[in-house]
Amino acid sequence: MSCSVGLDGKLLACGDDKGSVWIYNLEDISFKCSTRDSKIINVNSVLKWPKLHDSYLKKKKKLEVDVYDIVIAKCAVHYSGNYLVAVTNNNFVCLYKKSTVKK
Repeated sequence: MSCSVGLDGKLLACGDDKGSVWIYNLEDISFKCSTRDSKIINVNSVLKWPKLHDSYLKKKKKLEVDVYDIVIAKCAVHYSGNYLVAVTNNNFVCLYKKSTVKK
């Protein structure tokens, strides 16, 4: 498992052993040293690993991509906080782009 903080220190991303990336918003957190001010930081969102489809699987006689467990080995946050990269223990790579949902 891996954790990564964006260069601006506002976004923390942590990968887990189930293929999910947990994102925490650190923008409003004060990091002053104090033993009395301990807080629990709630997760902002959880990104699930996408379902993979290989259309050339049968032609190439390859193993199916979902045979292996997806464990996030490394993740990195772009300094702008708009992009996140997650890499698994099987060398799968997923790029996530931040989007805004208009209501």
